[in-house]
Amino acid sequence: MGKAKRAHHLSETEPETVGTLRFAHPTDTENPMLTGSCLCGGVAYEVDATLGTIMHCHCQTCRKTHGSAFSTVTNVPRDRFRWTKGEDLLRGFKSSPGKTRYFCSHCGSHIVASREGKNTVLLRMGCLDTPIAERPEMHIWRSDSANWYDPKAELPEWAEGTAPKA
Repeated sequence: MGKAKRAHHLSETEPETVGTLRFAHPTDTENPMLTGSCLCGGVAYEVDATLGTIMHCHCQTCRKTHGSAFSTVTNVPRDRFRWTKGEDLLRGFKSSPGKTRYFCSHCGSHIVASREGKNTVLLRMGCLDTPIAERPEMHIWRSDSANWYDPKAELPEWAEGTAPKA
């Protein structure tokens, strides 16, 4: 699909002064350009839209798909989403009636999902490459969650895969 013109960053726009405040106005769109890709880099996308609500989904299908306690997801308008690389590597799996999950056939990354008749695409946040300021706002399908995971548990945090050296 065709590549859309990138949105300007605030530092690249012409500011407008109103009183003592300065407002930057993007010249082509007010939506940021977000990019994402799979683990091997064979499949990539871009979306020029504001993210929907970010949430952690604990349903059994998301847990099985990602091999984890939950999947962090958000939605974006379908008409603002474009594959930029590797569309031929995508494979779809109908995980429930009307819902297809799309994976990279090379590395297995679950990149997006879509529902028939919906005008949005569900992004899997783990595949998003662009840093964002937004944060998850809720947990959904907790009734279906893994019994070994408690989102309220305070666990130690390590910067990398092993405990820091004392």
